[in-house]
Amino acid sequence: MRAMGSAPRIALVFDDEPQRRRFAEHVGAGARVYHVPGGDELVRLAAARALDVAVVGVLNRTDPFLPSALRELSAVAPDVALVGVFEPTGPSLDEAADLARELPTVGFVRRPGARFDYLARRGAPGAPAATFTPMLLDCMDRLPLFGPARHFALLQALHPSCTSNVPEQARELGLSRRNLERWFQGPDLCSAGGFQSVCGAGEAAYLRLVRGLPDREIAPVVRILTRDGVENPQAVSRTIRNALHLGLDE
Repeated sequence: MRAMGSAPRIALVFDDEPQRRRFAEHVGAGARVYHVPGGDELVRLAAARALDVAVVGVLNRTDPFLPSALRELSAVAPDVALVGVFEPTGPSLDEAADLARELPTVGFVRRPGARFDYLARRGAPGAPAATFTPMLLDCMDRLPLFGPARHFALLQALHPSCTSNVPEQARELGLSRRNLERWFQGPDLCSAGGFQSVCGAGEAAYLRLVRGLPDREIAPVVRILTRDGVENPQAVSRTIRNALHLGLDE
């Protein structure tokens, strides 16, 4: 994990042990990590000003009241960074989307990485949302998206990326690339790949214009890469322009 300052205090709330272990290994020994069993303990830590970041699995089967605890946490400690971790399944995507609509300050990831490192920064109360996700969900809700197309769109809105593998994501949702594209056919829809590109570029533009991030930080968060898989800050502007043209053309 990239440096966040001195010993960030991070709470991990997961009912999935491998997932909890992945994030614990990522934050490393430089962080003070609390392995929290549920929402009550999470709120207690936040109220005691003992927490900088809360990382939670959005579909927690051992604590059905975790969303309520996150609402309380955001009220008592609005400067604590909230990161939701979701899986590419219908129930997890729906739960994450509901949480994003109710608490726009929550950022979402699927796994540790550059996006997580960005989201796990302690914020300032009243600052703009860390990501473009709330606006992407609002736009998505206005489109005639159903079934697998809706789940694919949720995946893009929750975790925008310019270089995610569309066929691989389709397989994770139980579809072939061809079947996924069939769900995106219609006069008011672009292709699945086009939708992904527009979401990724929208996120990049938001991080630049609203959050004020430099291109060298935007590229890894949104995965704007060279053909060799290297972060490519020089391509941020071009990626935004190309996606906007794509959205207009389709």
